[in-house]
This record gives sequence, C-alpha cells and structure tokens, in this order.
Amino acid sequence: MEHINKKKYASIGLVCCLIFGPGLSLVHAEGVKIDQMHEGLLDNYNQEIIQSDFIMGKIGSIEEGDPIVIILDMFGFKAEDGKDLEGNVISGLAEFIKYYNFENAYNNGSTIEQIFEEVISSSLKLGDVGAEVIALKEYLYLLGIISSEDINDEFDLTTEEVIVDFQSKHNLRENGIVDSITFNKIESLLREKKDSENESYSESGEGNLLSDNKDIDSILYKDNNKIETDFEYEKKLDKVDEVENSIEPHSITVDKEVNTETTIIKTEEVDSTEAITSFSMTSTNDAQSNDGLRNGDREPLVIDLKINLSTLGFHVSDNPNENYGPSTERVVKEFQAYYGLEVSGVAGELTFAKIDEILSSPLSNGRNHTDTITLKENLSRLGFHVSDNPNTAYGPSTERRVREFQSFYGLRENGIGDEVTLAKIEELIRTPMGNGDYRQDAVLLKENMAKLGFVVSATPTPQYGPSTERTVRELQSYYGLSVTGSVGEETWSKIEEVLNSPLQNGQNHADTIPLKEKLSMLGFHVSDNPNTAYGPSTERQVRAFQHYYGLRENGIADHPTLDRIDEILSSPLQNGRNHSDVITLKENLSRLGFHVSDNPNTAYGPSTESRVRDFQAFYGLRENGIGDEVTLAKMNDLIQTPMRIGDYRQDVVLLKENMAKLGFVVSANPTPQYGPTTERTVRELQAYYGLSVTGGVDQEAWSKIEDILNSPLQNGRSHPDTITLKENLSRLGFHVSDNPNTSFGPATERQVRAFQREHGLIVNGMADDVTLSKIDELLSVGDSYTYTIYELSLEEAVSEQQKLNPPPQTDLYRGLSGFIHSSDLQLFGSITGSSVNLRRAPSTSGAIATNVSRGTEFVYVREVIGDSVSGSEVWYEISYDNRQLYVHSSLANRYGFPVVSINKPAKVYQSANRSSYIFNNFNNPAYLTMRLPIHAEVKGETVSGNDFWYDVRPVWRNAKVEDFIKYLNPNKNDPLQHVVLDKSTGIPSSQLNNVLRGQGIFDSKGQAFINAGQTNGVNEVYLIAHALLESGNGSSQLSNGIEVGKDHNGNLVLVNLNNRNSLTEIKTTYNMFGIGAQDQDPYTLGAIKAYEEGWFTPEQAIIGGAAFISNSYFERGQNTLYKMRWNHLYLNSWGGYSQYATDMGWSVKQIPRMKSLYEQMENPRMEFDIVQYK
Repeated sequence: MEHINKKKYASIGLVCCLIFGPGLSLVHAEGVKIDQMHEGLLDNYNQEIIQSDFIMGKIGSIEEGDPIVIILDMFGFKAEDGKDLEGNVISGLAEFIKYYNFENAYNNGSTIEQIFEEVISSSLKLGDVGAEVIALKEYLYLLGIISSEDINDEFDLTTEEVIVDFQSKHNLRENGIVDSITFNKIESLLREKKDSENESYSESGEGNLLSDNKDIDSILYKDNNKIETDFEYEKKLDKVDEVENSIEPHSITVDKEVNTETTIIKTEEVDSTEAITSFSMTSTNDAQSNDGLRNGDREPLVIDLKINLSTLGFHVSDNPNENYGPSTERVVKEFQAYYGLEVSGVAGELTFAKIDEILSSPLSNGRNHTDTITLKENLSRLGFHVSDNPNTAYGPSTERRVREFQSFYGLRENGIGDEVTLAKIEELIRTPMGNGDYRQDAVLLKENMAKLGFVVSATPTPQYGPSTERTVRELQSYYGLSVTGSVGEETWSKIEEVLNSPLQNGQNHADTIPLKEKLSMLGFHVSDNPNTAYGPSTERQVRAFQHYYGLRENGIADHPTLDRIDEILSSPLQNGRNHSDVITLKENLSRLGFHVSDNPNTAYGPSTESRVRDFQAFYGLRENGIGDEVTLAKMNDLIQTPMRIGDYRQDVVLLKENMAKLGFVVSANPTPQYGPTTERTVRELQAYYGLSVTGGVDQEAWSKIEDILNSPLQNGRSHPDTITLKENLSRLGFHVSDNPNTSFGPATERQVRAFQREHGLIVNGMADDVTLSKIDELLSVGDSYTYTIYELSLEEAVSEQQKLNPPPQTDLYRGLSGFIHSSDLQLFGSITGSSVNLRRAPSTSGAIATNVSRGTEFVYVREVIGDSVSGSEVWYEISYDNRQLYVHSSLANRYGFPVVSINKPAKVYQSANRSSYIFNNFNNPAYLTMRLPIHAEVKGETVSGNDFWYDVRPVWRNAKVEDFIKYLNPNKNDPLQHVVLDKSTGIPSSQLNNVLRGQGIFDSKGQAFINAGQTNGVNEVYLIAHALLESGNGSSQLSNGIEVGKDHNGNLVLVNLNNRNSLTEIKTTYNMFGIGAQDQDPYTLGAIKAYEEGWFTPEQAIIGGAAFISNSYFERGQNTLYKMRWNHLYLNSWGGYSQYATDMGWSVKQIPRMKSLYEQMENPRMEFDIVQYK
C-alpha cells in the first residue's frame, strides 16, 4: 500500500497528546472543537460505546482532523477513495481491530480508546528517542538489515524507511511504525537466528546481543529513563493504574502494558480442559490407570491434550491430530518430570489434573488475583519489570514478562506463574547474586547501580563477573554496607532506598528547600526562591556538587552527599570562625599571590573570605569563600608543583613582581602567564644567586627570593650590620653618612644601587649576598689597575694632535708678542655721542640713514674728508648694519677692538713676518668673531703693499711639539690623571666644604657636588677640581651668574643696559665647568649654553654640568682626565675624536686640588685605568 508520511502527525503532537497529554475524544461531541476539550486522558469521551455491530454506523459525527481519523491514517488503515468519511472510518476500524487481534476484546466491552491506547503505547514511531530505539536498531543490525554505524537512539526518517521496507518484504501493514505485529515478526526472525546459532558465551561475552539472552521485547516498553517533563510520565502511570485497577476478575481485559503479544481474552466459562477432565479417573498413578491416554491410542481428546501441552510450553506438533505416538509420549514424560509427577508417558488423571491446575491458575493472563501484585514485584526485582504501580490484574504484559523470565532461566515458556516458575523466583530472591552468576536481575542491578553512579557497563548483560563484583564492593563501601561483593538483602534495600529518595528529580519534599539553600551557599546555586520541587536544575547542581567533591554522580541527594554538604558548611575555615589552621591558609594564599595580611592570625574574616573567593575564581573552583578540601588541595598542589613555562597561575604575577624587586624584570605589567621571557629571567636569577638553573621555580628558588626580600639590609629596615655596610660603602667611594647608624634608608639604598651599577651587579638597592660578597672582595684587594690600549704609537699620536684645528694650546707664552697682519683684521669703532645720525655721505646735509645711541659699535673702514664740523673735516667711513655709512670723527672713536676678518683665515706669528713660528691659526669659522686687544702697531713684512702689523698678544697659542709631548705621554706627570672618574668617591660633604671654604660661589656647596656625583656617577673630587679650574676658583663671571634674555626674534642674547627693556624671559645663568664657552667668546657662548640647559642656580649648574660630562664623555669610555684630554679611541656621534679641552696641560692642572681632597679621605680605594700606546 501507499506509504503514509507521518512526520506531520509527529510534528503536531496529536498522537503523543492522545496518550500522554491533554485528553482528546476520538470523535467530536456535537459542535465541540478538539482544542476546547478538557485536559486529562480521554476525559471527554461521551460517545456511545461501539459494539460488535460498529460497522452499522453507530459512531458519533466525524470530521476531518479528528484523532480517530488521524490514528487510522497513521497506522495505514485508510479506506479506498470514493467512500465518505464515515464509511472510511467504519471500514478502517474494522480492519484495525482485526489486524491487531482485538475482536474478542472489543466484543467484550473494551473501548476504541483502550484499543488505540494499547496499540500506540506499545509502538515505536518517528520522533521517538531513547534506549528502546537503540535496542530496536541492535536487533535490526543482528538481522543484517542495518549496519552498526546506524545504531543510535533516534527513530528518524531513515529508520522509518527501513521499517516500511521490512513490512513490505514480510507482507505486513506498511506504516513505518514498529507495532506489535511488526515487532513479533522481528522477534520471530531473531529467535530463529538465535536458536540456529546455539552458541555458548563466557563472561567475556558480556554485551553480545544474542548470547546474553537480551530482553528482545524490551523495546516495546516505555522506559523510565525516557525523558518526560512536567510529570507527564507520572500522569501516564496514574492513568494506567486507574485502568488496570478497574478490571474485575473474569471481565474482558486489555492490559495497558501489552506491547507485542496478541491479547488473549479469557473468561471463567471458557475452559480448554473441560472436555478432557470429563473422564472419570480415580487412580493416583497414571501408569496404572486403564483410562489414561498412552502411546498407540487414537482419540479426539489427544488433540486437546497436545494443544494444552503446547500452551504450557510442551510442544508436540504444529498440526495436532488424534494420534498418541512416541512424540506425544516423550512430551508427556517431559511435562511429568517438570512438574514432579511420576514419569510414565501416560496422560492419566494426575497429569490431566496438573494440566487443568496450571491452565486455571489465577496467575495467568486474563485473571485477577492479589498474588499477582507480589509476582509483579518479584519479577521487577529480578529484572523483568511489569509496572511501577503493580495491581492484581494479570494481563498480557505480565504474561510476557513471565515468559521472558521462564525463557531466561530455561523454564518452560507458558506465561503462567506456575509452581516451577514461582519456586525459581523465590530461589533467586533468597539467593544473593555473586561472581559467576548469570541472572537477568544482574541487568537490573547494573542499571540501578548506574543510576547511583556505579557503572559496570554501558550495555549491561546478565553476567555477574569480576567487574560487577568490583563495582558492588565500591557501592557497599560508599554507602557503609558490609563489603562482600555480592548483592544480598542489605545491598538491595540500600539501592532501593536511594532510588526511592524524595530528594531526586521529579520529587517534591520540604527538605528540598534547605538542600537548595545549602548548595547555593557552597557555590552551586539553584534558585533565588527555593521551593520544594526537586527538578532538573536541582539535579544538575547536585551532580555538579558530587563531581566537584569526588562523590558518586547520581543527582540524588543521598546520605554521602548530604553529609558532605554539612561537613563543608561546618568547616572552621570560613567567615566568622577562628582556628589555628587559618594562619597556614593565609600564608599559603599570600604565597600564591592572594595576599591577606602581613601578620596572619587565626581569625577567618571577610578579607580572608574575599581572597579565598578570588583564588577560587582564578582557578575555576566553586566560589564559596570556604577553605574546603578542593580549595586546600589546589593550594597544596600549586605550592608543591614548580612553576614552569606554559603555566597560567596567579602566583606567577607575584613571582614576576618579586623578581622585579630583585632587579630581574620580566614585564612592567606582569600577567599570570609563565612564558619564555619569564623562564629566561628565572634562569638569570638562578644563575646569579648560584641556584640550580632549571628555568622553573621550585622551593629552592622561592626560598632564595623570600630570603632576599626579607633581608634586614634593605630600605625601611634597621639592623646593626647596616653600620658596617655604610662604612664599607664609603671606603669604596659610595659615601652614605658621616655618622652611620643602623637605619637602612633611601640614601643607603641609593648608594647600594650605585655600587651595584658600578660593578655590574643586578641593581636592586638591597645588600644581598652577591652585593656583600663583592664589597668584601673589593675591600680585600685595595687599589685596582686596568689598562686601555690606543692602537697607535706615541709619535703617531703627536702627528694626529697637530692636525687638529686648533692643535694643542698652551698659555706658556702668555704676555709675549704675537703679530697679525693688518689686512687680516678689521677695526671696530664705537659711537661717543648721545644721539648720533649716521649719514649716507660725509656731509651734514647728507641723507640720514639711521640714528644710534652712545656705545653703538661699528666696523671702521677708513678716514675721509667731508663737511667741517667743529673745525674738523675728518669723517669715518664705516660699515653698520651691512651698509656703507658715514659719521663725523668728533662723534665716534675709531680705535675699538680689531677682529679677524670675516673673509679669510688669519694667523698670529711669533714675529712680524710670515716665516716665523705660527702661534695661532684662525681658520675655523668659529673664531671669526673673536676679538683681540691691540697692544701696538708695528711695521714688518710687506703683504700686498701693506707693511702694517698689529701686536695682539693672544693668551692661548699653538703649543710646540716639545711643549705638549710631555703631557701626551701617559707615563709622565701624576698618576691621578688616570684615576677612574665615573663613580662617586663617597667623601663626606663636611670634607668637601673644608676644601671649598673661601672658593667664591662654591663656598658650602659640598652637598651639591655629592648630589651631582651620586646622581650621574661622577667622582666628586674631580668635579670640584674641574669647577675650580674652569671658574678661577669660583670667581669667574660665568660661575657667578650672567643674565641672558630673548630678543624680539626669540634669540638668546646677553643682557646689557641698552637692551634690557627690549628683552623677555631674562634669567641669571650659571656655568661652573665652562661648558660651551668656546675661546672666541666664552662668556656669551657659555651663558647661552647654561640658559639652554636650564642652569639657573649654582646647584643646577653643578649637577647639570656633571650630567653633561658623564653623558658626553664617560658614556663613551673617556672616564679619566687623560682620556678626556687625549683621545685616540672613542669616536663621537659624527665620527670624530672629541677632547674636552685644547689646553695641553688641562688634565694635569686639576691634579693638585684632587690630590688635596684625596689626602683628606680615610683609606680611599682608587681605581686606575692607564692608557698605553703601541
């Protein structure tokens, strides 16, 4: 027939509603819509009961969309086209009842709803999900219909197509639903396959689908494990109980639990043995009875005998006849032996009586008896579940379960609770299960243990093997039972007790409220408004709690779970408690980067709780603020486990912070990530402090870090050893105090840092063991000497010095004449009048170019004759503002200061001729504005027709080789010119002030020199000597202050009386070391340099000058007086060899003052770096 697409029915849920949800009448009451009907299973059914003559049309009004129409269509009972709707329904119902063998049930009063309910509830269909679908697919797989890859828990369209194909091949109704008829066929084929294989399996075969006597019918039962919501499943069972309990003895019965077997309707009036028992037999021994049936007899009653024997599981023939032959005799003997009769093969009175007794047993299909309740309970207890709410009715489901029990234990399969079956049941219940058993209740045991979190196998079998025994032992130990490994009454009772607990999903109990509240307190929040309902959320959080604390995960609040909850909530390690262990907890938290207190005590307060929560949050633990076992275990694990690359831990942040304090910086913004940089820095720390270099932070590394961080020799601490430290630092040139005490303050830290920096140690300001060892080492060796090699000879150095512009200078010839030709000079003049007009011609009527004030300088060109003024016709031709102008001689002075011509180089000679020794060579543009005083005008060598020379007598002149070589030679002069200058001496300020007393601007400025030296790493003795030399012992104009301001163009100029009012931002500048004060105009250039550097106080000039020297020379390696003056190694930024001074004697001239200062120090330790030439 045409395959019906049932997806649309599944999607609208009509079939499920019919059985599990709002009740729907199969046909409409007049004028009532389906969606207006009341909730409750089939509550609104008020149509006339359809009797056996239903085909006469005694059905209420029927409309398209009625459930009765949909169900018939779904199961494939759609009548031919052309019939009216009512005719379709009538004919469909007739076929439906006949197909599913419900004629007797219907004729005896079963309703259409009951029949439909029976068929639907025992069927698997599109959309079903669960273990029963898996089992179905396993059977299809065993039959070779699907592959193993197709086995899952979903009844999907593919499954439906497979079923339709199966039904087509076996001439079944093609509806894609696994109904009782379809399943019977599957079962039949599978049993045939199983019987044909006839194999035996050991315990290692657990899970084999054929060998383990798997419950083939189980897929037709709705499993408790199938997901239900809103207690739908409980409502369904309540309805089942209502229906089943309403059945009276001997009434027509449709058992709701029937799934596969054809419903057998029995009444007290129908007795299959009536004809046979009409014999009058009185013998107590069938073999002695002459009336018994025996081999060779031919009687019609033999047919009934064979049928009844087959009914009781003793099959003779598929086509019984009247002949009593050997097969019949053999089966009768089997029956007699089975039921404890004398085995004769003769069917006599006792045999017929036993047959009659069994067939009329109240424990058989269609009967109703109180013992049925016990039977169902025992069957369920043994793994053959009948009902969650067993009643007295013995229906098809009960019969089927009995058959399964009999089949499993090798009994005769008759579905009757006969004496043999009951005895076996009693035996099994009395006998504990143990290793080696093969029992169906072992499956139930495994399933129930799995619900409690004790899983033996995902596909439990009846085999009770070592795995089962081991798991039982675990369960018994967990629940405090006798640990035997076998399952007796104590273990069964405990399992049932836990499974029946009111504190599990789907239950409702007052104790659920405090349970939820306690879970929330422990970080397993269920609800803001807890109620008595124990639903999925509660179960989920209970499972989470159990998993978190290492309990069995079953979602049930069993005693171990409740005990653990109470145990944690009573912990002394929680807010408001007080316990000695709190101290250790706080220490460990701090050790792991969650600092609580510097002085931990026994009180567990809000701060401790907050840090515990922080710890728990960081490591993904439950945030409850309690020092529970999981939290403590995590702490211990972290403390005992070395940190290493790849870790992500909060104490990594603490590690990085602590290492940074020790001078080993990983990052300015440390994170919890322990990466390659961290590992590399840890290795550096380990190597520096002589630890095992692993790159991981173990207890050894942590202890070393903590030892140093807790050292008394660091800022903020006080210790007697600090006095010795300060004294030793001063001896090494790192002076802290004139009166050292026990306090380790900022000054001490600063000097320790300077010492560490100077000697290539890690700079952390702490007197760690490495620093102390270095101090001891230096104090034990006295002065030290190193050597720097210049890669040229002394003669080559002389030649290189002569090439410089200017070459080495000397003041040895100060006061001696030096001559420069007049053509190399231009004369300056100055205005002497108060307000003088400069004219464009030498005439009083000449155009006025500008008006200038007294003192205005100009360039004198020559004398000219012009208009007479005050009796004189002499005028001066001058150059002013780059213009040729004229001024009368009475208003100006032509003899100013000659300067070297802008247009060409000039030389100063030893005599007034160009063949004499050249004292000065002014060929550097920097000298073109240098002014020289004229001492005399003389005649000498004629140059370009001019024999006028001027005696200018410059102070500084080019030194002769014989003059400067004795200064260039490093082995000449005092060794102090080789003392290393790029470190503080540590000399007290009081000693410096003694030296500076009476030294002009430097008087009492000793501390300024100390600050300059310590800040910039410069020898204070050198700084003072240098400053005194450059400033004329503190008396120079540069050192005492020169005012500088900005003109209207923003250019820096010196302040004078004429320009003061026009300048802005006037400041007094100080320059103690002559920095930038070039020879051509030292005051102007030196003062402007000081303004640019911001040296507006003597202290600023001292510290700033020290910084300039350190940055400009010491950083390149020119860290001695000699190397600063004579440089043939250290290139500057433009590729030249910078030298601090041109004075050939500069390095030597500072030594007397330095020596005087050193002589005042107590056992100064000095370092020398001496230059050597090749």
